[in-house]
Amino acid sequence: MRFRVDERGLTLTEVLVAAVILGIVAAAYFPAFDANRKMAVAATSKVQAFYLAQEKMEEVRATGYDAVQPVPDLADFSPAVDGYRYKVGVTENADTATKTVLVAVYYDLGREQREISLIMERSG
Repeated sequence: MRFRVDERGLTLTEVLVAAVILGIVAAAYFPAFDANRKMAVAATSKVQAFYLAQEKMEEVRATGYDAVQPVPDLADFSPAVDGYRYKVGVTENADTATKTVLVAVYYDLGREQREISLIMERSG
């Protein structure tokens, strides 16, 4: 009597070997995905800081020349934006009768503190 071997399907061993190979290939791509995610978070944080610095600079620009005052200590935005703080520096230039205004926004990225600064000359 002769047994007939049915070869239409895959054995469990073949399926397991294919799964292991697929897992090894997928694991090779995980560091690239993580690096891309970190770069996207850093870019988003930087853009947010830039927009906040622009907004604060517009507030300074909207005030009168004599009312432009420095904010020497880190201050929270109003309304508060979690993780972002700012400073405003004002330097009077007697030679040109202008004020140099520096707006710096500070934010945390992981364990580092980053900064975005904008500068403008303001005349009376």
